[in-house]
Amino acid sequence: MKKIFLFIQVLFFSFCTQKSLSMEEVKYYESFSGYDHPIKLNNEIDINSLKDKNIYLKAIYINNKLEVVEKYINNNLFFRYVYVYEKNKLIKIETTNINGEKKVILND
Repeated sequence: MKKIFLFIQVLFFSFCTQKSLSMEEVKYYESFSGYDHPIKLNNEIDINSLKDKNIYLKAIYINNKLEVVEKYINNNLFFRYVYVYEKNKLIKIETTNINGEKKVILND
């Protein structure tokens, strides 16, 4: 019985650790192409060059998967796309525009 209890504890700890150790990476880009989702980001730029840019995109990757894209114009948020995946398939896009209006697009 003790072995089963220990095994369950190890499985639970392993599951919790995997969820909490997700790697987040932030990258910046000059532009994007196409209107399919997730959008294709072009011309990665260094964070130090942002001060010289009026327009740029900020991308957040979690475990190497694009999760969030934000476009900034004069340091003001112009739009945000949040990508929601299920079993590695894009199932919906949550959008926010310059006015803060939110919309959900289901990806069939």
